[in-house]
Amino acid sequence: MNNVKQPLLVFLAAGASADLGVPLTYKPKQKILENIREALSVKKYNDFLGIDPTSIDLLANHLDTIYDRGPKWNFEHLLFALETLESLKPSWRSKTAPKFKTMEGSLTYWRKELEPCFNDSFISISKQVLYKSIHEIYSNASATISSNPNWSHIKTFFEVLNQSFDLFIGTTNYDLLVEQALGWGAVEEGFRKIPKSNFSEFNGYRSDLKLMHLHGSVLYGCVNALRGNSVLHVNDLKRFDSVEIASGNYPISQTTVATGNQIDVGPLITGFRKTERFICEPYFSYYHHFSNLMIQTPRILIVGYGFGDDHINNLLKRFFIWHRSNGRIIFIDLLPEAQWDKWDAWIQTLNKRDFVDMVHWWTGEEMPFHGCDYPDPWKQPEPPPDEVRIYFKGFEDAIKNHTQEIVEFLKS
Repeated sequence: MNNVKQPLLVFLAAGASADLGVPLTYKPKQKILENIREALSVKKYNDFLGIDPTSIDLLANHLDTIYDRGPKWNFEHLLFALETLESLKPSWRSKTAPKFKTMEGSLTYWRKELEPCFNDSFISISKQVLYKSIHEIYSNASATISSNPNWSHIKTFFEVLNQSFDLFIGTTNYDLLVEQALGWGAVEEGFRKIPKSNFSEFNGYRSDLKLMHLHGSVLYGCVNALRGNSVLHVNDLKRFDSVEIASGNYPISQTTVATGNQIDVGPLITGFRKTERFICEPYFSYYHHFSNLMIQTPRILIVGYGFGDDHINNLLKRFFIWHRSNGRIIFIDLLPEAQWDKWDAWIQTLNKRDFVDMVHWWTGEEMPFHGCDYPDPWKQPEPPPDEVRIYFKGFEDAIKNHTQEIVEFLKS
């Protein structure tokens, strides 16, 4: 009898943790802005660094103007704005070395009304507070996961998957959902414990690597190395024994990419241009391993993904090129029933077109969805499709009502 488990790749994005009280990216915006305002209001910053504490409100209002007709802006947009400010300022100086000049800077002009936002100290402090706030918000959310009413169902679901398959999980979430559900830790994430220390060190590409935090974890941080009288920041991340220890080891380093833009490399990957932040481990190895698993594994379960990361979308588009009729994809997301009558308008919005295009790639159908005259926008045909299943009533509903169906389909 063959007891070898089939491999299954699970990809978790923000919607996978939402039912457990972990906030989506746009929800912490006001808290982060409050933290930045508080930091900028310290008198010594105003007196000695020339910071105008209203600078963050000027920048937030500017983002409101830019995104008034599109999706809500979130902390990723805020970081992108701060990095852009940092890149543009040296580009306008005649004596700046070419390496630090951007094409955008050469084609744009000084915005007088935003002048306070170009203060170097404002930019630096705002970015530090932004990263610290993200860590604090998602650390606190992780601490309450197991007390959420939905926890027992979600934990059981992951246990069933782990018993049924040779399970691998890639996630763009910072929280510790998987670690708490399955008891996975440093070994499954590719780290090895350093004796007499409070952290583990990444051990490179390992065959037992099961969990990939593609954009970081609240347990990740950095340590400093001493060389002579200098303290050097070491880019490769460590996995600390607790979120409290990680929060105390949270420096952010800066790098200049080929275009002259300044980007931050921190314990968490956020903002835009994410692939340019893969220069430190474990992120480079994680993405490499995740890509290989996508090529080698013909079964994938995707939960709560908004199709906003092109480097992941490019892998998903090729899934059936690699696996053809052997491939199986399940996608779980939440489209509230109250919006079903607006389905046709919903799929035409810019951010949802990426999703519709992806389903087009998966199904090979030009019009993969029914119109709004159906009670359920994804009404499964009879018989159901052999390669793709989509559940639109959310992760909680899929787990409570369709676990066995999901497992059987992924094994088919």
